[in-house]
Amino acid sequence: MQRFKLRAILRLTPKVCLLLGMLITACASQPDLSVEEQVGNRALQWADALMAQDYEKALTFMTPSYQNSPRADRFKGDFSGAGFWQDAEIKWVKCDEASGPATGSGEISTANSTSGTSKPVDTIVADSEEECVVTSWEACGQTSAVPSTTADSSAVDSSVRCEVRLILSVLKPPEMSFPMPIPYEAVWLNIDGTWYLYRQ
Repeated sequence: MQRFKLRAILRLTPKVCLLLGMLITACASQPDLSVEEQVGNRALQWADALMAQDYEKALTFMTPSYQNSPRADRFKGDFSGAGFWQDAEIKWVKCDEASGPATGSGEISTANSTSGTSKPVDTIVADSEEECVVTSWEACGQTSAVPSTTADSSAVDSSVRCEVRLILSVLKPPEMSFPMPIPYEAVWLNIDGTWYLYRQ
């Protein structure tokens, strides 16, 4: 009787190991994300770090040249208003394989930072020039121009520039009674395989 049990166990062992190996491999492999989804996820992680007022973590999302410059010392002050951010969601991500994003190209989606869910929205061809874009805590309507070539361009290949528009839900003083949606546009660069937020 014991021989029979031992033989049965020995016969099942390779099958069980194979099945376990397949399950572990299937669980460990992540689905391939599009470039737009990767950049969108990084942008939401950056916004989440700022909302948590973890400025050291948020600084790691900036380009290496920014992190190593004197500007990094002012990072916390530049984003001190992030404490009023209640939520962030991706309105769109535009990536282009040439010099920069072309209007209407790339995948356009929306994702919410607190829920971690994403859902597609209608395609946006171009936003009006009159729409307020905040690129730092500047007065609305003062957008900063971001060149398609940067100081980091030596480490950047041609298919690594994306623009992201976040919609921030902000409690603006003095009202502070309900969150106000404010758009925030940023350029992200892929440097040595990692996406970084470009800031002048």
